[in-house]
Amino acid sequence: MSHPVIAVYARSGTTWTLAGHADLLLPRMLLAHADLAAALAAHPQGFQGVAHLSWQAGGVLHSELVGIREVGPIGSWQGHVGGTGLELDRPSDAPPIFIPPGPGGEGFWCVLFPWASFCG
Repeated sequence: MSHPVIAVYARSGTTWTLAGHADLLLPRMLLAHADLAAALAAHPQGFQGVAHLSWQAGGVLHSELVGIREVGPIGSWQGHVGGTGLELDRPSDAPPIFIPPGPGGEGFWCVLFPWASFCG
């Protein structure tokens, strides 16, 4: 299975434009690359966006389009400086970088993403 390629598009009026790229940290959480983080910082209010995820598994190309629910800062951990996170409307089927939290395991992730909907 390949690492997904994620392009994030932003809505401006009636048009959609490429805002930047991201990595899938968890099935519902993206980490913005520098280009996307800069675009989000330039327009902090009212972001409307979608993520296009593409990956290959078993020789078959997969892709999906998922809405962006929320944007917020990611806390620092184990030497990682944090960054800008984007929560998806629903979990992606693409392979994430980290194993998703199990029942009751959201505590650690909620330290990093306290604004995420799964943190209440």
